[in-house]
Amino acid sequence: MLDPILAEAAGHAGADVRFGVAVTGVDRDTRGRVTGITARTSDGQILRADARVVVGADGIRSTIAAAVGAPYERLGRSVGATTYGYWTGLETDGYEWNFRPNAASGVIPTNGGQACVFANASPRRIGRGGSAPLLRIVAQSSGDLAERLALATPPPALRTFTGHVGYVRRSWGRGWALVGDAGYFKDPVTAHGLTDALRDAELLARAIVAVVRDGADERDALTGYQATRDALSAALFNVTDVIAGHRWTDAEIPDLLLDLNSAMGDELEELAALPALPPAA
Repeated sequence: MLDPILAEAAGHAGADVRFGVAVTGVDRDTRGRVTGITARTSDGQILRADARVVVGADGIRSTIAAAVGAPYERLGRSVGATTYGYWTGLETDGYEWNFRPNAASGVIPTNGGQACVFANASPRRIGRGGSAPLLRIVAQSSGDLAERLALATPPPALRTFTGHVGYVRRSWGRGWALVGDAGYFKDPVTAHGLTDALRDAELLARAIVAVVRDGADERDALTGYQATRDALSAALFNVTDVIAGHRWTDAEIPDLLLDLNSAMGDELEELAALPALPPAA
């Protein structure tokens, strides 16, 4: 449900929202500055759009990041895999997380009486995904959840993320910026990626508003965006990388989860202290 909510909000804010358009690259001026994008419509037409700042919000395999050659500034050491689906009628009273060595699972209540149930483990254990590995991992991590799953209606199919090492990319340059997984990614086992994306969209929007509306120096504004993003992300990145490696023991995971909670709390305090943006003139 989130995608249409975001698209509608963007439209109300004045954005020209296009569907069925695939960005293929960026345009540059004679000095190498990014000045816009090239794209292809669903009927094969070539589309060009100019922009003061081109924002790549296009995920792990970001076309914009590849086009501008955004370098990796940090790489994690761990790769986990996740298989998940949406059960109907699952008895649950909120979010659930279960952590056992090489067997993490969880429940995230959603809308329409459904709950997202996931299992996270090493890529070798998840394999190609599906119900068999999910049910095995859930049973190992939480017998109670396994019993409740057996009484709920399973989804017709499950989805699987086979894993990707965490990374931090340089997320700005002359005429371009990256946000969300395009610029910074960590394993989904801590279920914090969407928070990261919305947080960084807010930070980048502030920087772009400062440049376009208030006349701030572009380099200073975008450098500040990445510096703030990196400062808020460092502790979360570190602890998630360790948890995703599934090399911890039952005795070690409580302290890792306390570290995760502390990092999320520090992030919340920093964001709450941000001043409100003034209304547009």
